[in-house]
Amino acid sequence: MTLIRRMLSNEVFRFLLSGGSLFVLDITAFIICRKVFGIEVFWAELMARTVGASTGFLVHKFFTFAREAESSAMSTRSQGFGYAVTTLFNLALSPFLVAGLVYLLAPYEVFAKALGSILLAMETFLVFRFIFRDSGGADRQ
Repeated sequence: MTLIRRMLSNEVFRFLLSGGSLFVLDITAFIICRKVFGIEVFWAELMARTVGASTGFLVHKFFTFAREAESSAMSTRSQGFGYAVTTLFNLALSPFLVAGLVYLLAPYEVFAKALGSILLAMETFLVFRFIFRDSGGADRQ
């Protein structure tokens, strides 16, 4: 039990856990869009990212980057704004990134999708770590 607590106290581990869960949701939506409905890669990626992003703010705010102190409505609004801007940027970038990787790595479509998601996850962690920081500026490790 101590090992689990120690792992859950690590912000990077929580990001990987929550991000991994959101990734499973995202890639499942992508595969369904592509294989079941035959939607083009660009639109399938846009829809899959939208599905993942729709729950991501709550997961990241209250689990990944959760702080022990209660957050104010003002910090929630500013975090929500930062999250929305980052998500919109990623939503705009992601279809182009994944479509380009699919083109480069054909016929390994799902691998290209996974690689694109990993690259975006690295960028997103760095940005979200800033967005969900303590109001005092000190990060919890």
